[in-house]
Amino acid sequence: MDHIEQVKLNNAILWVEKSTSTLDIAINSAYIKNNVDIDNEKNILEIRHTFNQFLPLKKIWFLKLHNEMLVMIKMVYVTLMVIRHSIFNQDNDWKKHNKPKSIQTA
Repeated sequence: MDHIEQVKLNNAILWVEKSTSTLDIAINSAYIKNNVDIDNEKNILEIRHTFNQFLPLKKIWFLKLHNEMLVMIKMVYVTLMVIRHSIFNQDNDWKKHNKPKSIQTA
């Protein structure tokens, strides 16, 4: 075997060894990644389970807050209408009692 063939053979052997070591690294990385993915999936399922447990409570609180908000809006509306009514009545009373002399004698 001449020198060129020996170099090619050595390169081929190195390539195969590198490929197998790279494959081993890839398999180990995939195994680690798979374990991390499994842990992530467990965490996601745990969070979903917790969310599903609190979902009815969330709905109850939402309805309660919504109802309280509607009551508050109604109270503010009624208060504003009372203020408006009292202002216009006061204005009308003022016009009745403070008419100019020329209008009162007519």
